[in-house]
Amino acid sequence: MPDVASDFYSCLVAQLYEPLAGSLVDPELFLRFVRKAGTPSLELACGAGHPMLDLVAQGCDVWGIDSSKDMLDQCREKAKARGLQVNVELQLMQELELEQQFQSCFIAGASFCLMDMLDDAQETLRRVHKHLTPTGTFLLSVFRPPLETQPGVETSKTREDGSVISVQSLAQEEFDKQQLTVTRLRYCIRRGGQIEAQVERDWKTRWYECRQLCSMLEKAGFVVESTYNFDGKKSEPQSCNFSAIARKPATLCCS
Repeated sequence: MPDVASDFYSCLVAQLYEPLAGSLVDPELFLRFVRKAGTPSLELACGAGHPMLDLVAQGCDVWGIDSSKDMLDQCREKAKARGLQVNVELQLMQELELEQQFQSCFIAGASFCLMDMLDDAQETLRRVHKHLTPTGTFLLSVFRPPLETQPGVETSKTREDGSVISVQSLAQEEFDKQQLTVTRLRYCIRRGGQIEAQVERDWKTRWYECRQLCSMLEKAGFVVESTYNFDGKKSEPQSCNFSAIARKPATLCCS
């Protein structure tokens, strides 16, 4: 059973994840961020290339890393089909190690929550700080999955070849002390009512309160500029669904 995100987003899950996603992030949000914060920019957990490829198509110098080889293979294929050149590397966020430094860094969606170990999350923040230029900016979002009132609900889609792809939530469990939610998911391909392929996996997410994540960012050396809920309002200290913008302070020169 996969214990880490790199194993979860592989094989059948990697193939079906993006087509079955309920909603993908709006590339315009990150286009505005990158143009304001500056380039080169780095997207952590870039996956199959959304929204990174749209930003590259707009002329932005955006690099990407992801822990899933299968997702990165899709990203490269999509880039080739669009005539785009991309710089992507197979790396875990907590093991980020590139020669390049960046003026900005972002995580589109809440992939930061996929690290179930707190030490890995803190190490990721430290490494992002290391890879930013002085005054560089970091944007990340976190969320707490809502408790499902109707487990077993299935999301499906019919593809052009007539096959039906689906994802179904089978069960969900919360571990408050560890700040973890584990959701059992089944991904499936059917044709003519017969199952062609399916896999069940546990999707683990760690949630954070706003005050907790701000403390972690500050420990890594960042100055937190703002935190806001997904409705655009300022986050409360106990908020668990929010975005944070943090800056690496300028290097002080002594005379």
